[in-house]
Amino acid sequence: MPSGALSDVIGRRRTLFMGLTVFGVMPFTYLLITDYSLLILIRFLHGLATATYGPVAMALVADIAGAKKGEWLSWFSSVTILGTLAGAPVGGFLLTYATAANGPGLYDFRLVFLLSGISGAAALVLGLIALRGRETVAPHPGALKERLGRFFSGIREVVSDRRVVITSNMEGLQNLTVGALEAFLPVYAVKVAGLN
Repeated sequence: MPSGALSDVIGRRRTLFMGLTVFGVMPFTYLLITDYSLLILIRFLHGLATATYGPVAMALVADIAGAKKGEWLSWFSSVTILGTLAGAPVGGFLLTYATAANGPGLYDFRLVFLLSGISGAAALVLGLIALRGRETVAPHPGALKERLGRFFSGIREVVSDRRVVITSNMEGLQNLTVGALEAFLPVYAVKVAGLN
């Protein structure tokens, strides 16, 4: 929610650029992981990219969709979920079939994250090309105090609209469901179904 309100203040293009930059750079930081605490920190920071990018991208889709807002937002949501769900099996496939017979090691995981980083950097480049010179919501000029006032006003406006809150809660539930599926389906596949 704050990133959507922020995009109303500084513009969608700038906010999307911030999210795309994190998406494009963060996968390379996985190459630095040596222990679980660093993994947790990097995952948290990488999750912030989704928190920044997702609501602003949806706001951008709503801005350009015109009368087809519901349809376009549904397509955006579906494609996002499918892309997220496809990532884990593709990574697992690469780890399974591109590694030695004794299973994947740290090098193999780093190779998968390097490929992920390359695709994130490609998305960043494509995003920069697509966003060049386009702004659907012009940033509001003014001093920092005025911008902060607009920011908090935007948050109050969103929280006070029951339709937006219900829709946001449904999307949050949807994201939690997909996250639970991503977390527990691999455990089930290995422990119960006996898959590698």
